[in-house]
This record gives sequence, C-alpha cells and structure tokens, in this order.
Amino acid sequence: MRKELTIDGKTITMVANAATPIRFKGIFHEDLLRLLDDAQNDPVDAVETIARLGFVMLKQAEGADMKAVTEDQYVEWLEQFEPETFMDVQTLVEILGVYNKQALAEVKPKKKSQK
Repeated sequence: MRKELTIDGKTITMVANAATPIRFKGIFHEDLLRLLDDAQNDPVDAVETIARLGFVMLKQAEGADMKAVTEDQYVEWLEQFEPETFMDVQTLVEILGVYNKQALAEVKPKKKSQK
C-alpha cells in the first residue's frame, strides 16, 4: 500500500508491503510484530515503534537500498520534525494505518458469507 501523509507540514510518501517487517528487523534488529504487540501496554514504546515503522515505510517508498539504511539515518530523519507535531496521536494513527491497511489487504476471505 502506498500513501502520502503530511507530517509537520511535509508531504511524505510511505509504502507498506509484506517485506516491511523483514526490513524493520534488518534496520532495527527487533521483531516489528512483537513490538507492536508489546506496545499495546506501553504508550512510550508504541510511539517509538510507530515512528520507526514510518521510517521503514518511507525508505521503501524511496526505493532505498535497505541494506544500507541505518538507525542513525532514522534519528537524522526524526530531527526534522517538531516533537509535538510528529508524536501527535493523529500522525501516529495515520502511520500505523498505512501498515495495517496493507496487512488487512493481504487477508481475504476464501468464501463469501451467506446470510
């Protein structure tokens, strides 16, 4: 799924696909799905995980060499945003929404429900 978001007045394109969790692990050395599960109990962890997910999806949209993407680049990317704007709940929901819509699009029912 490809979507443009406006964060802190900047238009950013993000792409989520089946490789996103693998790319996340390659950059941050942590399991995205486990972090998202754990984040349900800790809002601070949720913010960090979603911000890192947004960065991965941005790099996918740019067609970056994902093996060359570093955590330092993530920090540099974050530095361009004001904390109160980037960490706004609406922004985080939009970033997570890009990933969730892609994940939901992959799961299609095999049968039509009959009523």
